[in-house]
Amino acid sequence: MYILTKENIIEYLRLKLPKVVFGPDTTVIRIGESGNEEEGDGYLNYVFKVSTDSFSCIVKQALEHMRHKESRKLPAERNKLEYDIMCIRYHIVPEYVPEPYFYDEENHIFAMEDCSHLKIPRFQLTKNIMYDHFAENCAHYLAATHFYTSEYFLETDAFRNLTSHFMSPILRKIMEDSIFVTLFGEHQFDYTLGDSFLHFAKGLSDSPEFKTERYKLRHSFISNGECLVHGDLHTSNMFAGDNALKVIDMEFTFTGPFSFDLGYLAGNFIAQYASATFRSFSSEGERKAFKEYILQGLRSLYTIYVDDFCRFCNQDCKDYYKDVPGLQEDFKQTILRDYPGFAACSNWSRASDLMPYPDYDVLTDIDDRRHAVTLSLMIDWQIILNRYNYHHIDDFIRDIEYVERRYLKHIHRI
Repeated sequence: MYILTKENIIEYLRLKLPKVVFGPDTTVIRIGESGNEEEGDGYLNYVFKVSTDSFSCIVKQALEHMRHKESRKLPAERNKLEYDIMCIRYHIVPEYVPEPYFYDEENHIFAMEDCSHLKIPRFQLTKNIMYDHFAENCAHYLAATHFYTSEYFLETDAFRNLTSHFMSPILRKIMEDSIFVTLFGEHQFDYTLGDSFLHFAKGLSDSPEFKTERYKLRHSFISNGECLVHGDLHTSNMFAGDNALKVIDMEFTFTGPFSFDLGYLAGNFIAQYASATFRSFSSEGERKAFKEYILQGLRSLYTIYVDDFCRFCNQDCKDYYKDVPGLQEDFKQTILRDYPGFAACSNWSRASDLMPYPDYDVLTDIDDRRHAVTLSLMIDWQIILNRYNYHHIDDFIRDIEYVERRYLKHIHRI
């Protein structure tokens, strides 16, 4: 097996991309090596950026283990599945997916378009930077890639073949456990936030009501293979600019519920909202504008997603599903119920644990960070239990604002 390094990658690419001239001025960067999170982290794989004056690409190699932790074994074939799904999604929405260039099956390597002229939105959001149409573009991407990989559109045999091809049992288990189970262990809570926080977070986590909802959502995640989900769609697994979006890191693709990617991404929006309540802004007016931007993003993720999906259904669904009374309304209500539930699980699984989480880590004052994380977990609690009462997306938004007002009043900030 040919292992890529900064020293041999140009020679390798000359063979794979013979039309590209890799001259003496070609630069090679290994993503994650500099420690600059805003470049990306290359957390699981070996990722390189190779640039000439007129061409730039990203090259990704998977080995039989995680890059950052060699004792953690993973199938190297995950790269082939990522390349396959990138080709499918690029065909559906080329405006939102990097162009794939080639796949080397023998060495588990693929290359794709470099999108680093855009920025990783997580780190821009923590700087209070707001991109125009960010949430809307995420919703457009999800609605299209979900519908056109679902049984609403695909012939049944084709859908079953996709389900089988993207089974990914090892990667599925990572998500099944990390989002719904493992990260709720007592040892995972962030002890740096103090004993009172540990007591609070553990109490919420262990409550029968919360546990029941969490495991209901886990069952839905495992059982409802409705479309090919991204599986790990957060604000570090994409590049964005004003009215521009490119989604990356697709190796966790498998079939799952329509609402999972929406909720998983919305968990990051909730984290940003809670963080913005306590981090520094130039003025209170700017804080208010940023928080409204986040809430509008949560609205848009839902409204644009369901509107696009239903439009695709009207245009392109199979005859079985055409003009079925109430089918689309049932779809909208199901998404409205489960979207906040998956958002709560996604945010909770990261907000209270020891892993770095820039959305909260940007708060250098320990009291502010404790308040932000506590508020975030209280929002998770409220929306996961109250989601059955939502009849409109604004009911979800009002719950977030309600919890915030109560918490700020409790700590005498209003």
